Amino acid sequence: MKKKDKNAKQVVLPHSQAKLDLFRLYLEKYLPILTLAKGISKINLYDIFCGIGLYEDGNIGSPLITVNSIAITNELIDSKGWVRKPIVLNINDGSKEKVENVKTLLESRKATNCTLNFYNLDADVMLDMAANEIATFPNSERNLIFIDPYGYSHIAKDKILRLLNKGHTEIVLFLPAMQMYRFSEVVFDDFERKCYEDLRKFIIDFLPEAEGFQSVFDFINELTKAFSFSDIYFSCSHYIERDKGNYYAVFFITSNIYGLERMLEVKWKADPAQGKGFKNSVNANLFAEVLVEYDKKIQLDFLKDIFIKELKNNKIGLSNIETYILALKNEFLPKHINSIIKDLKKQGRLIITDKIGSEINRGNAFYTDYEHYKKNDIKVYYKLK
Repeated sequence: MKKKDKNAKQVVLPHSQAKLDLFRLYLEKYLPILTLAKGISKINLYDIFCGIGLYEDGNIGSPLITVNSIAITNELIDSKGWVRKPIVLNINDGSKEKVENVKTLLESRKATNCTLNFYNLDADVMLDMAANEIATFPNSERNLIFIDPYGYSHIAKDKILRLLNKGHTEIVLFLPAMQMYRFSEVVFDDFERKCYEDLRKFIIDFLPEAEGFQSVFDFINELTKAFSFSDIYFSCSHYIERDKGNYYAVFFITSNIYGLERMLEVKWKADPAQGKGFKNSVNANLFAEVLVEYDKKIQLDFLKDIFIKELKNNKIGLSNIETYILALKNEFLPKHINSIIKDLKKQGRLIITDKIGSEINRGNAFYTDYEHYKKNDIKVYYKLK
């Protein structure tokens, strides 16, 4: 058993690779956007549990993924002849040996616009330090925080809220969902065993009204809602199967709906069928493409039911902006809701009106996008016939 644990730390297992791939795709998609945005002057990155950085099987951890993503972004900026924006990468781990190892790996890869800070702090201290720093940053700076803890004891509601409080922070958080779900009820029946204290505190913090969960996916869904903090922030999740029936989950929290859309694009790229997660046991077969389309149809039917229900409950219909928000909050992309609008319109079940209620025909122009959301530009209303 000891040898197995050691090997698990020296190689990247498939579920960990899926997590790192999701993080890499997020950085590669979103860093260039932040860098090109005129209103953003600086980007601050925090890796709270950096790990060893480079594994014996040649795979790389989050610190090298981040530095590589910065390099890719810099190449794009340089190709356009633009000025690179300053980036600060703060790297921390409770293990001094891991921090020193990562420091050795990164110093030769350091970009001219990137400042590297290394810390060997307890996670609670590092999270507090990050929150204190973020509180002093101007609104023109953006903050990205990756939290991949060794468990969940350091994840407290007050710490997460402090990180988000300024409104310019996005958090990627990795948690052992199956382990937490499995003991979620036991922790309130057994107050003697200290091993349940951390999970009991976590559930009281984030899920105080929970009365039991039907499955690990139900647990993940409820926790995703909890991370929105009563819809103050936007959140989504992505499950990752380590082995059969054992699931982890990546949670994403942001105050920026555009950041949510970018992460949802990453989720749907990782899982084209459902946009929900990674399964370690899926085998390729002749019917793989058919199954992807079948699963996607099930998900789109789910979104269609939500859309129709909202339309029935709203006499004036839903504006293009409300429709955009509805899709993203349910972890779908604009293209998904647009395809549903198109189908309902083709079936004669949907009418499109202008602001004063007059029916119009705009072809395939849906206006369900961030640009119209940002400008609060209501172009149309969607109504059921």
